[in-house]
Amino acid sequence: MEIKFRRITAYLAAVTACAGLAVLSTPATVYASKGIQCQIANMSDWVGYYEAKDGSCLIIESVSETSVYLGYIDSIEAGGEEGQDVLTFTDQARTQAESTQFGESARYTLNRESVTVERPDQNGVHSITRYARKNGKYTWLKLQDDVYYWMQDDGAVLKDGVTPDGWYVGSDGCWDPYMGMGPFQSGTYTSHDGTKVYGFYLKEDMSMEEWRLKDASDKRMVGTVEYSHISPSGEEDESRSDMRLINMMEGYVVVDTAGRIVADLYPVGDTGQIMLRRSGEQGYESLTLR
Repeated sequence: MEIKFRRITAYLAAVTACAGLAVLSTPATVYASKGIQCQIANMSDWVGYYEAKDGSCLIIESVSETSVYLGYIDSIEAGGEEGQDVLTFTDQARTQAESTQFGESARYTLNRESVTVERPDQNGVHSITRYARKNGKYTWLKLQDDVYYWMQDDGAVLKDGVTPDGWYVGSDGCWDPYMGMGPFQSGTYTSHDGTKVYGFYLKEDMSMEEWRLKDASDKRMVGTVEYSHISPSGEEDESRSDMRLINMMEGYVVVDTAGRIVADLYPVGDTGQIMLRRSGEQGYESLTLR
């Protein structure tokens, strides 16, 4: 399917986490909705995970016009303490920043591949630590003020796409809750054993505003759903064609004509795969685009 406002893409990410920092499964409030720029566009690639040889790590969370927001862990191996810091830029090029969180000035040099930190000790001797970017460390990354980004396995922020767990992120990389779950390709999807066949037919040519939800109680009918069950003999022995696909801030649900929820689902990025859970069942079943 092609939604009018964009064709969306996403990539599966590795799910390894830096010890002691949470990897989040559900986003919350979008930063951009408050009228605040998420981060400087040409520095958005700075957001990511950086690790030093001693096992300590930094996570650059966001970059504004004046500041860098980051989290850190003293030592992964030793289960070191976590913390947060806000650095202030000290040069016009915004590659040098300074922190005085610990009562002493620490100087930071930043680029997309590394962060170098120069810290004075009590005798005035400066120690230098270099943190190199490491990829494949995060999925959802929570930033200040409940901002959420999706970190891809190449260490970059996903923009203008649908995450592997189905949520839409905008051109600034911020998760947009008012988009509900992102659209996926219309077509016929089958279970791995071929006994269940679903037809998902999303509305064509919807604009972004038509797709967008007003609030947490809002919902959109974005398509229709057909279902068939194939018997062991290969014959169709059950079918339904009266169901609708509804998009809400909590995600997709399939409802019947009486408005009863018969299933919930989420698309796995743009992989042609859907995870679906029927009402009354515990786990999700994988469906593949045929």
